[in-house]
Amino acid sequence: MGKLLKLALILLVINIAIFAVGDALHVNDFLLYLFLLPVSISVSLILFIIAVIKKIRSRYLAKDTLQRKVSRKKGLIIFGCVVALLIVAYVAFIFACGFKMPGRDKHKNWPYFPGSSNKEIILKAEPDLYIYNIEPLQNTPYYLIHFTRDSIQFYNSNVGGMEYFGIIDNSGNFKVTYNKSTMQFTDGSRVIVKDEMYGDDAKLPQTCDVYDIKTLFRTEEQINNIPIPATKEEFDEAYGTEKGQARFKEKYQTAFFKNLTGIRSIETKSDRYYGGGDYRGYTLYKDDNGKLYKTASYDDSSQLDLLSPQVAGYTLSKSDTPDKSKARNILPSGESVIVYNDVNGGIGSGYNLFYEYHQTWLLYYTAFIGRNSTSFKLEGSDRDTPYTDFYQLNKVSKDNDTLIFVAENKLWRLLKKQVH
Repeated sequence: MGKLLKLALILLVINIAIFAVGDALHVNDFLLYLFLLPVSISVSLILFIIAVIKKIRSRYLAKDTLQRKVSRKKGLIIFGCVVALLIVAYVAFIFACGFKMPGRDKHKNWPYFPGSSNKEIILKAEPDLYIYNIEPLQNTPYYLIHFTRDSIQFYNSNVGGMEYFGIIDNSGNFKVTYNKSTMQFTDGSRVIVKDEMYGDDAKLPQTCDVYDIKTLFRTEEQINNIPIPATKEEFDEAYGTEKGQARFKEKYQTAFFKNLTGIRSIETKSDRYYGGGDYRGYTLYKDDNGKLYKTASYDDSSQLDLLSPQVAGYTLSKSDTPDKSKARNILPSGESVIVYNDVNGGIGSGYNLFYEYHQTWLLYYTAFIGRNSTSFKLEGSDRDTPYTDFYQLNKVSKDNDTLIFVAENKLWRLLKKQVH
């Protein structure tokens, strides 16, 4: 057996042993797969390459001048073939991992959003307004909005602060504004807003503002305490068995509890993200006459769950502002192209190593106001998925109209310059 083959076998056994020992000792996967084995394999390859070079050199020095000349030519040919094969193998590998050829920017003179290719068109954002979420009040020109005036608070999650609530019209003007912490609810034709209170401040009854969604006319109404019928001790004793629960319901479940209805909260996108799912519990209720109620404590909520199971909770409906653009006056303009490839690798689910490419695309959009238009570019994760979504608030058709839309958590106005 040749020396090189022996060395190769020894190095192979060493690397297998490192893997086996590390796996048997339950060495951390990150340490084993991304440090120990790569270092061991790299050192083994370096040692083997050094051994090969030494052997080739010793053979070369043993030859005469003519033989050395022939060897150099053969060596160059072999080296060129190896390099070419490695290049082909590398190209095949990266394409297999998802690499795609970048394209050419078709509109180099178009700026990135919020730039404008038309100098006669103005695109400006509402100053000091940072939007967490916006939802339409169906069949009205109004929108529910959660926002802040503090840019530091909005962009830095480690900075605490207030999240405000308001109602704006389709021209982007505030019709209702609360510059304090509130809780909001929707109930058919009305929006209910109450102060966010805890502890002693949350004693019932409370008052709240009720808005008619068509007119935004405000009335002040009272939130009452749900009349819980039994003491905590009586409820706890009955709740221990199914028969006890049945007797408790038979004794205390009046028409009031059977007909009680839950009122849904208005939530922001962050509520959905951090809420651990789409299921929510009710915190505000109404009777047959629309009178508002709330439980005073956790113990009251437990009795209510038994006496009024229909108000235990609900599943959130799908948001009207998903991660897709809804803007009839801002449309794709031309074929998207790939800007560059990003590589990502590591340990995935199941502790599997992965290495893959994903692309950043360049997308072209044009905004229209009557016969006027302006264009800009956006980057995105796919040919039809920009990182920026547009949500249009109003309808525009005339040259001098102002297009109102939300993008990148800001309220924008797009309009033609006025000639004086």
